[in-house]
Formats: sequence, structure tokens, C-alpha cells
Amino acid sequence: MSLTDDERHELELIEQELRRQDPVLADQLDAAPTQDRRRLRMTLACHAMVVGALMMVLGMAAAQGIPSLGAIFCLYGMVVVVLAVTVAVRNRIRRWPAGPGAWPPAD
Repeated sequence: MSLTDDERHELELIEQELRRQDPVLADQLDAAPTQDRRRLRMTLACHAMVVGALMMVLGMAAAQGIPSLGAIFCLYGMVVVVLAVTVAVRNRIRRWPAGPGAWPPAD
């Protein structure tokens, strides 16, 4: 639902007043920097997954036995992948369909 010009003007006045009274809170409520940080984390997590997978493959190829340098390299690659997946899951953007019968149900 779109806002009328009067409603937009009122919201702008409220935002200006909030920024004047409490600039720290206004910065915390601003969604753009938060989305930028989330996008950066997701990009880094995706790159880390690729690097970790390459480390695992190269480590498996170089492994001559259990106590080898290749096996350790493979293990580090697996740790990088697990950490990258954890970061990606924690920073994912949740988009659920709106409307009646949407999942998860609204609180």
C-alpha cells in the first residue's frame, strides 16, 4: 500500500525529529548499512565455501596417509566450509510469502 504525499511528509518530519533528538538510535534503525553488511558477509561466506572446497580437494589429492600434510590441509578446508556455511545461514535474508496461510504464521 502506497503512502500519500501528506503521509510521506509526516514520516520525513518524524525521521528528522528522531535524527535531531537521538542520532545514534536513528543510525541503528537505518536499514541500508545493515543490509550492506549482510550482503558483504554473504559474499565473503560464498567465497570462503569455494576456497574451503578447493582446500579439501587439494588436501585429498595430496594426502599420502592419515598423518600427512595433505590430510591436515583437507581438514582445514572442511573447517573453513563449515564456518562459511554457519555464517551464511546466520546472515540469510528470510523472505516468506505474505498473506493468509503464509508460513511461518505471523505472531
